[in-house]
Amino acid sequence: MYAISDCVKDILILWDNSRSVGLSAFQDSVIPFLKNFVNSARLNVGSDGTHIGIITFSSPGRTHTLLKIGDITSPEQLTSYLDNLNYKELSGGSTTTGKAFEIANSVSIMIVIMIMIVIMIDCDHDYDCDYDYR
Repeated sequence: MYAISDCVKDILILWDNSRSVGLSAFQDSVIPFLKNFVNSARLNVGSDGTHIGIITFSSPGRTHTLLKIGDITSPEQLTSYLDNLNYKELSGGSTTTGKAFEIANSVSIMIVIMIMIVIMIDCDHDYDCDYDYR
């Protein structure tokens, strides 16, 4: 059996901030979910544990790395960081999922046991591919 302290991974969150998400969902659902996520004891977020990164995506000009993996390693500092994000500064008109994947593909990661990508999307995307994300 593994201990919680054995949980070491890089997690990259691809976060849809297109206008269709909306301010109330951002404030009432997305931010609380992410705060609970990074504070989960089982996830073991910390300098010697799991590291979090965030790519925000909406319009092409607003799709970028919001937080590099490992830049903030304390759950308390991550919570404060999330509390200070402004939806109006992040949101854009479209959902450029493909651009977010391109950025994710170029991200440097530490040597870890497991690498995860979590994508948060509101079911509408501008990415032309063979997969249906709905």
